[in-house]
Amino acid sequence: MLEGKPIVVLSNNDGCVVARSSEAKALGIPMGIPVHEVKSIISKYDVDVFSSNYTLYGDMSARMMQTLAEFSPEIEIYSIDECFLGLSGFDRFDLAEYGLMIRNTVKQNVGIPCGVGMGITKTLAKIANKVAKKYSQYGGVFIIDSPEKRIEVLKTTGVDEIWGIGDKFEAKLRAVGIQTAYDLSIVGKDWAQRNLGGIVGVRLIHELNGLSCLPLELIQEPKKNIAATRAFGKVVTSKDELAEALSVYIARGAAKLRLEGSVAKQISYFIHSNPFSKTYPYFSAGESITLPVATSDTVRLTGVVLKSLEKKYRSGIRYHKAGIMLSFLRLEGSVQGDLFCYGDTERTKALMQTIDNLNNRYGRDTLVLGSAGFKRNWGTRINNRSPQYTTSWTDLMPVY
Repeated sequence: MLEGKPIVVLSNNDGCVVARSSEAKALGIPMGIPVHEVKSIISKYDVDVFSSNYTLYGDMSARMMQTLAEFSPEIEIYSIDECFLGLSGFDRFDLAEYGLMIRNTVKQNVGIPCGVGMGITKTLAKIANKVAKKYSQYGGVFIIDSPEKRIEVLKTTGVDEIWGIGDKFEAKLRAVGIQTAYDLSIVGKDWAQRNLGGIVGVRLIHELNGLSCLPLELIQEPKKNIAATRAFGKVVTSKDELAEALSVYIARGAAKLRLEGSVAKQISYFIHSNPFSKTYPYFSAGESITLPVATSDTVRLTGVVLKSLEKKYRSGIRYHKAGIMLSFLRLEGSVQGDLFCYGDTERTKALMQTIDNLNNRYGRDTLVLGSAGFKRNWGTRINNRSPQYTTSWTDLMPVY
């Protein structure tokens, strides 16, 4: 059992700490620190350390959002672990009890704790969520439901805790004596427009004062680009291993394309050595390839990149990272045809759908192109990865 224990999650290749439980934060483990710099703390306090596990996180996120969608017809998925629910028309409900019901249902259905913050604007709801998670006496639910409570909470919220205030603006605000969210809420609109990014700053002031300027985005905008990049788990020198890595990344990107019902007119790729090496010279290569007809066909996309790799690869280089980007995306049904080039045929689409179905059912990489390989010795280091309980048959948890 991990509940109540100090836990950290590491970045790609087990490099830096990118997520911490509250218990780990209490031990003084900072965000982004290289894991080797806190080995003594990890050992002394028996901190559980996990490698990144994106497949598991993505599946748990989908389950969480599906559960939350049962509580409101209006839902905006903001990130992998955050969403906004619209509660207009819920006046007859006891919102504190409703928030507790949301929290308990997520815990029961998904098995993870969550904080619930409520406010009349998105910005106030985000602040309320921080309060709910920070102070245990609220049971994970906090509501800013009166002007008096709003002012009280804003006075105890640092400017660094406000949604949308980064390091640059924080330093600027503190330099002129604005230390809390309340201090910021009482500045004039003209000052906000001059010093906080124009209309964006004015909206923030309105939001802090309870005037909603950021409506729920109920329809997600299609992505403009889809990228897949990773640093290798070891130095790569062979063209075959580079081809494997690029093939895997293209397959990931193309699957996301098809999931959104989109196609790409251009694919770009890069390969490069370690830019921070003091021993070996830096080398970088790649190409942006415009396709005759936009496509989401993994086979076609992989083919054009590997053909280019034949020309761009240079032997003797210690390659450190590779990646691809699909761009000039459009909806599949809006593709302009070409008199001399065929787009994705019904047979091609059926093949891609079959690949997606099998990988969704039996786990990612159940069916791959031969160029993607199987050993993948170049892969990201994941020495402490948790099992993929919910998406891999081989990782199913035994129940006795």
